[in-house]
Amino acid sequence: MANFKRILRSLLPPVIRRRLQRWRIDRAVRGFDRRVVRHRYGGVDLAVEIADPVGACWYDCDWVSVLELDLLARYGLRPGARVFNLGAHQGVVGLLLGHRVGAGGEVVLIEPDPHNFAQCRRNTELNAMPWVVAHQAAAADREGTLSFSRGGHVAELSDYGGTFTVEAVTVDGLARRFGRPDVVFVDVEGFECRVLAGAAATRASAVD
Repeated sequence: MANFKRILRSLLPPVIRRRLQRWRIDRAVRGFDRRVVRHRYGGVDLAVEIADPVGACWYDCDWVSVLELDLLARYGLRPGARVFNLGAHQGVVGLLLGHRVGAGGEVVLIEPDPHNFAQCRRNTELNAMPWVVAHQAAAADREGTLSFSRGGHVAELSDYGGTFTVEAVTVDGLARRFGRPDVVFVDVEGFECRVLAGAAATRASAVD
């Protein structure tokens, strides 16, 4: 059956395939019974709105630990720090970063997908963390615009569900706007090298 489906997909014109993929994504979100849950994520209690099946799988459960944050605590993740969270999804990791830096710090969430961006804002409101601020944009190696797929990747990596255009920002550009970050947390689905290429000045200043 799986082979048959792959063959069938390969025979569909790309425009029809993308429309079907987008219909599946939109149907899953529209038909989802949203709910606000409370869980303990790596020792931190948060309220999170579960707004789609992916969110239910990832966030409607306790997380025993978040090893990346424990590691970053040795390298600048402390009270009062400034953090760029690139590829923030629905803001849960960003809120954990916000908990670490406290009200004297700042966490800038960068998320291109409009649905996930809205959930970033919703979840920061639920947890009353005004120092965690979301921006709808995609992290890249140069400023301007970027084509992004509904499947969560830049269009040059995948066109799943069709594409949309979003503002492209760089780490260096964010540093000029918000100040040099103490920590940059990157989760951009295979686009990491391009994001780091847009952070040359920031990385050089960190060495200095």
